Amino acid sequence: MNNKIIIGADIEVFLYDKKNKKCISAIDIISGTKKNPLKLTESGFAVSHDNVLAEFNIEPAINRNGFIKNIYFMLEHIPKIIPDELTILTKASANYNEDQLKNPLALEFGCEPDFNVYSNTENKINQYAGLKPLRCAGFHVHIGFDNKTKENQWNIIKMMDLYLGVPSVLIDKDIQRRKLYGKAGAFRPTEWGVEYRVLSGFFASSVNLIGWVYDNALRATEMALKSDLYDIRYMLSIINSINNNNKSLAMKIIKENNVPMPNNYKQFVFVK
Repeated sequence: MNNKIIIGADIEVFLYDKKNKKCISAIDIISGTKKNPLKLTESGFAVSHDNVLAEFNIEPAINRNGFIKNIYFMLEHIPKIIPDELTILTKASANYNEDQLKNPLALEFGCEPDFNVYSNTENKINQYAGLKPLRCAGFHVHIGFDNKTKENQWNIIKMMDLYLGVPSVLIDKDIQRRKLYGKAGAFRPTEWGVEYRVLSGFFASSVNLIGWVYDNALRATEMALKSDLYDIRYMLSIINSINNNNKSLAMKIIKENNVPMPNNYKQFVFVK
């Protein structure tokens, strides 16, 4: 069956005070909210604050160049609507000073639950997370496709873990975000397809990484829709490598499955 595949994203970024070298809450700076985002176009571009981070949505893309272009449109737009002394950071996590967490909205976590594709249960967020200074950013990949069955949704997420989640263990140096978010198989079903929620905001930090996310998301989706899934014996290894940041296991899985990596990806690799 011919499936038209479109790929979009919502991405969270940190607002950063360059002079005072600290992260700043986006709550009083970005006017849009999760329920009522500030729409730039009717086609999907929008911005909001989510907890203390800034979040943006892009118009879904039908090709690699469009995906990169749409993300950079927003990465270049946000600095134009924030104070001059601020910039944005594309990273997985950061700590905030107490003075930036006084707004009650800064204490809200996990208002919209996501789910674990392997256990078919809701992912639970630590109820005390809002009391701590750590905040996390995600790069959530949205896949739109024609035959939106539950089986296809689940198969896509499992393949995304192989092609994106496992490699992220080697590429993203941050190990703090995974304590709260981004566990293996994290997803939300959507009206257009499915949302993959494992990757961090770090993957918006370069053209190289953004293009790689698109390429591997498309590859994973095409394979899943053809029911060309990986050997079921890999499932526990995939979950283990992602949830436990197991780099040696991730390397083994990538090699045995010929998973494409970003160009010059070893510049990102961090192995203790």
